[in-house]
Amino acid sequence: TTTTTTTNQNNNALATTTSTSIIARSMAWCCLSNAIAKSHHGINVLPESMIETVLHDLNFSDRPQLRQAVAAYLYNAVFITTSHQKQDHEHKKKKKRRSSNTINNADNDNENDNELTDIWVSVLCGVMDGLVTIDETDTITIQRLWWVLGIMARSWTSAAKLLDDLGMIETAVHRTTDGTELRTLAKEVAQWIDHVCKT
Repeated sequence: TTTTTTTNQNNNALATTTSTSIIARSMAWCCLSNAIAKSHHGINVLPESMIETVLHDLNFSDRPQLRQAVAAYLYNAVFITTSHQKQDHEHKKKKKRRSSNTINNADNDNENDNELTDIWVSVLCGVMDGLVTIDETDTITIQRLWWVLGIMARSWTSAAKLLDDLGMIETAVHRTTDGTELRTLAKEVAQWIDHVCKT
């Protein structure tokens, strides 16, 4: 009886600790997400050292609140990154207009704008894994993941082409059946990818 009681107490303690850990981890992602949303230009909002942790919590946690928090972090990270890149591009264009070499440099305006870094390739593949391979079921997480893919596809031509090359978009759209808004969002992203790859 004593052994059984002790075992039950240990199991309850472990369950409580795990629950607390999940809550704390979710809160940490939420705080980090809010912090990068207010970050200054030039701050690396998604260091390479965090990729493994991001994708693990996104795709292998059985707690939806944790997956939701990571998806929100990724959304803010890609939004901030692409916004800063757009600002940099506009700044370069203004400088070129003032330069005597404007005509010579005009064809190079988009030279580096569509490059997809290894970090964001990992994110893209991880998000697709969540939507297709692992088959995410939480609607809030699914919505945020489609937002991430949408921003990537609209901001980086190489991201749209990689998504097309992977050949998983149609499957992801087909599996996004929960709610009209989600399906509409998924189709809009898929249509944009198709548009980019045909132009």
